[in-house]
Amino acid sequence: MFFEEKASFVNKTPFGVGKIGAYLVGSPGSFTVETLTKSENLGAVEFGIIIEPMDHKYPYGSLSYQGEFTTSSQLHQATLEISLDF
Repeated sequence: MFFEEKASFVNKTPFGVGKIGAYLVGSPGSFTVETLTKSENLGAVEFGIIIEPMDHKYPYGSLSYQGEFTTSSQLHQATLEISLDF
């Protein structure tokens, strides 16, 4: 069994800010995309556990969580993976 953890801090500062017109291939319309206009601080945490039994006839897997946090938004992602060798 393995346990992993990670924490990070990122300061995203815009470079070459502006607006552009964009469209999706095959889509009849377009839309405007605007880059960040000010700096944004982002904190992220990640936890994970990997379970591997000694006998490979049993299933193995992992469970992980990742969270990203800013002053204006939050992103949460959880993943469960189960595998079996045959």
